[in-house]
Amino acid sequence: DDSWAVIIGIDKYKYSDPLHYAVKDAEAVRNMLIDKFDYPEENIRYLTDEEATLLNIKVNLGEVATSAGENDRILVFYSGHGQTLIGADKSEKGYIIPYEGKQDNPYATGIAMDEILTTSQISKSKHMLFLMDACYSGLMAEQKRGIQKSKNKENYISTVGNISARQIITAGGAEDEAMESDEWEHSVFAHNLLNALNNWEAANSNSGFITASELGEYLRNWVSNDTMGKQTPEV
Repeated sequence: DDSWAVIIGIDKYKYSDPLHYAVKDAEAVRNMLIDKFDYPEENIRYLTDEEATLLNIKVNLGEVATSAGENDRILVFYSGHGQTLIGADKSEKGYIIPYEGKQDNPYATGIAMDEILTTSQISKSKHMLFLMDACYSGLMAEQKRGIQKSKNKENYISTVGNISARQIITAGGAEDEAMESDEWEHSVFAHNLLNALNNWEAANSNSGFITASELGEYLRNWVSNDTMGKQTPEV
């Protein structure tokens, strides 16, 4: 019934090394959602650089999560630094680094990915898609559940469109580096994301829909190709 988004891009960090195109990535995604996918501008929370503090990120995620109705969709896009913390037990936990965060101390100054994903538990929205343009590990649910893809695309879309879904696509794994490209003036992930949706390149048919699975498959292939295997998105 309605569409919501939280879009975050951070180039200038208070304590961490700057990035070049994270804000430009966030702006392009925001404009695409408004111009191509009819997201109401008032339903989009847009945070860049010094606005993207730990508190502001959590407040805006919470506001969108609780404002969306049961037949609504939410998209969360983050472009910035990520950090994976490896515990004494060899477990791995992914963090995003807010404007005032410190990459060498993600536990105290970052936001754990499982904390961000808590928004999917407090929201009654039908669909939530997290597009995280940074690299992580150890961040998704313990169990994955899916449905078998029907040979009939219309039946499949009807099925997935009527069940609750929480999905995430990250730019890469814990050992990867999320790369930026001076040629495109975007990150490699964002460049391919924009091609996938703006140009409809991720669609496997003329159904008028792009599923998250199709988007994830497209990004895995093209980002891996463009980085010569140095970065492979995880779905």
